[in-house]
Amino acid sequence: MQAHRQRIEDLTKPWRKAKERSAKHPVIDFLFRYFSFPYKRLISWTPGFGVSLEGEFHKDLSDHRFEQKGGIIKLKEELIPKHRIKALDWTISLLEKTMSNTTCFNCYGLHEWAMVYKAQEVRHNNNPLRLSQDEISAIIEEKQLVCTHYDALRFYTPEAVPLNKHQPTRETQEVYEQSACLHANMDLYKWSYKMYPWISSDLMLRCFELAMDCRRIDMKASPYDLKHLGYEPIYIETAEGREIYVKEQLRLKQAGEPLRQELFDVYKGLKSYITSRHLES
Repeated sequence: MQAHRQRIEDLTKPWRKAKERSAKHPVIDFLFRYFSFPYKRLISWTPGFGVSLEGEFHKDLSDHRFEQKGGIIKLKEELIPKHRIKALDWTISLLEKTMSNTTCFNCYGLHEWAMVYKAQEVRHNNNPLRLSQDEISAIIEEKQLVCTHYDALRFYTPEAVPLNKHQPTRETQEVYEQSACLHANMDLYKWSYKMYPWISSDLMLRCFELAMDCRRIDMKASPYDLKHLGYEPIYIETAEGREIYVKEQLRLKQAGEPLRQELFDVYKGLKSYITSRHLES
């Protein structure tokens, strides 16, 4: 529990410092805005489903989530969200399809470019763009947009949307989602906290670390100049930069594979338990 809290504090230090100054952090803010899991919950440790603890009831374990019987502490099984069986099924299917769908290694992170394409105002307007709007437009129009991630496409400018080869919707998300996508790998963090506290903090932390790594590459490859924050750009407008991006994409895909499988297994276990308890009752 202490190690978990310390690791989260270390990872989020730049974000917390910026927050103290009422400033925005264009990289780490994303992990608390797009992903709506509160910081206080993130640092609140849980062993997850099916794990019991020995010893005294620790003051940092919430009384309304945990119970102690015969010297054993565990999450209260009656709190398992039986009503979320459809959500479990949907996520299980998405994780499975993502593992098997054809990967895409030629997107080059252009989704961030599509989010500022011909825009009057940009999201991270406290940070300068590396290129002019005309240069950004030329690159977007030269390189085909092939983003497969529905939630990334939602933030495209209206002018950029029709330029994307794929037009995923929430209903067709599992058709397009693929494991080389930075955003699909960031979303592993979302699937870990969606079933909090039944997903262990150990797994959630590893998903959070991957999401932060993906977001770092995401913004380094963006048209923003973030050198003042210590993020050296990946110049995807050059052949060398695109090669670097693909190598990073492959690295992050490989890091995400065991986490996706682990989440899939835990989700399946939760569904199986809920189903069996329902049949018993």
